[in-house]
Amino acid sequence: MRPTPVPPWLLALLRPPPPPPPQTNGSTKTKIADGSAYWQAAVQGELQRLRDARQGERRFEVCRTATRLGQLADVSGLGHEQAAKVVTAAILEVADALGWENRRMTERRIADAWELGLAKPRRLQ
Repeated sequence: MRPTPVPPWLLALLRPPPPPPPQTNGSTKTKIADGSAYWQAAVQGELQRLRDARQGERRFEVCRTATRLGQLADVSGLGHEQAAKVVTAAILEVADALGWENRRMTERRIADAWELGLAKPRRLQ
């Protein structure tokens, strides 16, 4: 005895829905073409977190983003100086697209937080 085939309309109902489209707040995703794949994913993830930051959280998120990426500079494959340039440009692009913060103050925050991250590198297993 053979089981009855499942009707196509029922199969369609059992398939999971497609994932929602990615959201961006104010800009397209910055392309980080340099560095390792891990580094690129880390930069994109941190930038998305920065894009999603609400008013009142943004200064903290700028510092957090630069610190966390500074901690990963060793895995960037770029060297610390080039990685710092990539991170600074990417954070400033997000900040400019969202129209917030004083640019000079933001650059200073990024540089200070980057140095803090370099002083406490994260090691990947």
